[in-house]
Amino acid sequence: MNRTVLLVAVAAPFVAVAGVVTVVLLLTQPTGTGSLTTIGPGSPIPAAYVPLFNEAGRAWDVNPYLLASEADQESAFYTDTAAHTPNSADCVGFVQLCLGGAGGDSWDSTVTLVGPEAGSVVVKDAYRAAARPSSYPFQTSSHPDFADTWDNLMGAAVFLRGKVGGRAIPNLDETAYQAACGYFGACSTAGVAYAPTVLTRARQWASESALVAGGGGQPAPIGTVSGETARINGQGQALAPSGAPAAVQEILAGGNLITGFPYVYGGGYSAASETTRPQPNGGGYDCASSVSYALHAAGLLSSAENSVALESYGSSGPGRWVTIYANNGHAFMEVAGIVLNTAWYAPRVIEPQQPASGPRWQPGSTVALQIAGDSIGTFTERHPPGL
Repeated sequence: MNRTVLLVAVAAPFVAVAGVVTVVLLLTQPTGTGSLTTIGPGSPIPAAYVPLFNEAGRAWDVNPYLLASEADQESAFYTDTAAHTPNSADCVGFVQLCLGGAGGDSWDSTVTLVGPEAGSVVVKDAYRAAARPSSYPFQTSSHPDFADTWDNLMGAAVFLRGKVGGRAIPNLDETAYQAACGYFGACSTAGVAYAPTVLTRARQWASESALVAGGGGQPAPIGTVSGETARINGQGQALAPSGAPAAVQEILAGGNLITGFPYVYGGGYSAASETTRPQPNGGGYDCASSVSYALHAAGLLSSAENSVALESYGSSGPGRWVTIYANNGHAFMEVAGIVLNTAWYAPRVIEPQQPASGPRWQPGSTVALQIAGDSIGTFTERHPPGL
C-alpha cells in the first residue's frame, strides 16, 4: 500500500505560496507496517473519533490508544470549549498543536522520520498521509486547518514521533512514555503527572477493550508463547507459556488487567473480587493489593491481603511456577519467569509513589535488583500450594 506525503527536499522545484518560496517534493512512498493495534469496543473513547484514531495510528505507526489518550488529555475529545481557540501559549485544537507563541511552533515544524517511511514531514501536512474520513466532528472546509479534528490529530501523530527521534510508536511502552514527555515538554511538573497519566489511561483503555473482546466475566484471554517461561509484549502485557498450568495463565491474565493503573498506597483492598473490570478504591493499587488481585483472578485468594499477611500466605519457600516475595513493607510476585511489581527496575528505576509507578510486568532479572535494593529487610518467599 502506498501513501502520498509532503516531504521537504534539499533539491526540488521551487513553489511560490502566498509570496513565500518553499522547497517541496510531493511523492509516493511505502507506508511500512503501520500500527497493528486498533481500538475495539469497551473503552470510553467517543465512537465518532475511533475511526480517526485507528486510521491516524495506521498511517503514522503510532498506537491509537496513545493518540486517543493525548486527545483526552489536551481537549477532553474537543468537549473543552477553550481548546477551540488558541490559549496563552498559542496552542489550539483537538490535540493542542502550537502556532508560534510561548508554546513554540509545532504546527509548522518539520519532523524527520526513521524506518520504512523515512523522510522529513511538515506537521501541518501530515493529514495527506491517508484518505480523509468522510464525516467526523469539527470538520472544516479548507486544509490544512489546525481547527480541523483530522488535520490536528494527524499532525499530532507525527509530532509525537518527532519526540522520540522519528521512530514509530506502535506499543504502549517506554517509547510511548518518552513521546508523551516530549509532547508536553516534561514528563511531570508540579501538580501535573502528564506522561504517567496519558500512558496509564491508554493502557487501561487497551485492557478494557481486550476484556470486552474476550466476552467479559473472566480476565481477558492473552496470547501464549511456547515453553514454560512467560514473555512481556510491547504493550506491557504478559504472554503465558503454553506449558504452564491453567492457574498460572489465570494469574498472568489477572495481572494484565491492572497493569497501567497508578500506584496508590492502600488502594485496591476493596476490589479484589472485581476480576472483570478493575475499579479499585483510591483509583489504583499498591504492591500487596496488586499481588492479591492477580492471585484472586486464579481463585487462589478470597480477598486482598497486605504485605505482612502475604508473608504467611500459602506454602513456604519458592514455587515451581509462582513465588511471592513479602516483608513488612513491600510485596511482589514472580510468575513463570516474569515479575509483577509496583516498583520498576526495567527499563529504568521507578520507586513506588513516584510518577509512573504502579503494577507492571518486568523481566525475571529484576528479582535480584528488588531484593538488593530493598531498604526494609529480608523477603519471605511463599507460593500457592502446587504451584
